[in-house]
Amino acid sequence: MSEQALQRLQGRGTLDDANVLRDDDPPLLRFERTTLENRNKTIETGRYGYKDAILVYVRAYGDIKTEVPYVAWTTVLVPTVEQVMVEKQVPVIIERVRPDGTTFEEEEFRQKTVYEDRETFAEEEKYPWFEQLDDRLRNGRISQSYRDYCRNMFEQWRQKGEVPLDGKPVAEWNMISGAQQATLIDLGLNTIERVAEMSEDAMMEVGMGAREIKRKAEAWLEADVDNELSSAKIVSLEAALDRESEERQGLQAKLAELEKMLEAQTSPD
Repeated sequence: MSEQALQRLQGRGTLDDANVLRDDDPPLLRFERTTLENRNKTIETGRYGYKDAILVYVRAYGDIKTEVPYVAWTTVLVPTVEQVMVEKQVPVIIERVRPDGTTFEEEEFRQKTVYEDRETFAEEEKYPWFEQLDDRLRNGRISQSYRDYCRNMFEQWRQKGEVPLDGKPVAEWNMISGAQQATLIDLGLNTIERVAEMSEDAMMEVGMGAREIKRKAEAWLEADVDNELSSAKIVSLEAALDRESEERQGLQAKLAELEKMLEAQTSPD
């Protein structure tokens, strides 16, 4: 069981802290790759242009009606000016001499290498959803842990193609039926820890038997914590016994060495 789950169960986690706002609860996130309009390309070519994007759909656990989409990642073309070297005809003033010896100036065009400013566009990554999260963080509407949770889930999804579960999967929980598992997962209650934290609204969405399912989840987690604590105690005792055995063997070796030294001193030459 994760440290966060243990804290929640023991009443010390962020979800049980009365000082944390309701919308600071970690959300249920769903990511999807899509395309958006590339406005610059549309204007340049006169036909609809595309660019890649990643959308994130955000909803609260237990809410199956409200899922809000945001643009998590996309690219924009940022105008830049760079100097480029070009060959071009430029006017040059040439001093010429008349037959009578007087001079005059005449303009002619010659090939010359010059530098010109040229406007180009550089592709730049943008993260609009995280900019909104940062704004909410500055205004105290969410905590740093909420923002970090969202960023971590996004990065893991980009690497692995799925949002990892923080806890014991409901899909592997054999204390409830398959239909109940499917209902909970549809509601975003995809871990036993989340089921144990169900609100009254979430239980209304689950329907008949929801309170009993929540009770089972709480009991399962308590038993799981006890098992983990017992396992930790066993490991600790085994380590202590190993240390005692090593110390005993060390003492026996020293005793044997002393006996040899004593025999050497008492034996006749």
